[in-house]
Amino acid sequence: MTKPNPESGVIICGAGVAGVAAAYFLSVRCGYKDLTLIDRGQPMAYTSSKSGENYRNYWPQACMGQLMERSIDLMETLARQSSDGFEMLGNGYHFVSFEPDREIFPSEHLREYARGDQLEQIIDESRLRREFPYLSESVRQLVHIRRAGPMDVYSMGSFLLGQARKAGVRFENGQVENIHKDSGRFHLQVRTPQGEISLSSRQLVLTAGPMNPTLASMLGVQLPVQSFLQRKFIIPDPENVIPREMPYTIFADPQHLD
Repeated sequence: MTKPNPESGVIICGAGVAGVAAAYFLSVRCGYKDLTLIDRGQPMAYTSSKSGENYRNYWPQACMGQLMERSIDLMETLARQSSDGFEMLGNGYHFVSFEPDREIFPSEHLREYARGDQLEQIIDESRLRREFPYLSESVRQLVHIRRAGPMDVYSMGSFLLGQARKAGVRFENGQVENIHKDSGRFHLQVRTPQGEISLSSRQLVLTAGPMNPTLASMLGVQLPVQSFLQRKFIIPDPENVIPREMPYTIFADPQHLD
């Protein structure tokens, strides 16, 4: 594989958190010049603005665990550089169950990661009632992931984008209509509010989330990417039953909604 040339220019399609992170690391950390970020809306306006805004280092899949360890390392460095500008609280994740013997995560993982102080399983009822009085008394098991917590994704994206712009990254507000490759260069037709423009670069990065398969298909590439609709709802808590410092908590038992 030919080593990328930082002087040859880069186009990044998609200005969500993945796109602005790519722009930051390529321009600020790696010294790439002539870098253009494209999005049909404003940066961080689509799926990134509706994320869960949480992170955790434990996953049952080893590859995900490794990816997240590296990602959290990078985010903690950025948090220090931004004077904690996006509030990585690090107060953990809780998975709870009404059944003390439910295997929320594989048993061998609970034993292995407990030795490394990453996971803790609590099934002692008196401790559950004492330390977590806001949980239902029906809760019989809690698994705590230590290196986890909430964060302000939009603020992190704004910090990354601001630093990237200082390094010379340009932002184009427009819809990519077509991409083709010729003589080692990617050529893009982009519809902007001011009219059609053409962009060209030897290097192209697709960070358009659910739109990635559409963009890749313009180059004859079929990406095996699926998108799933998630719905969220808010329950008011005027009596402050839920402590504001409560860790992100997931009910791990199967549920049925009419």
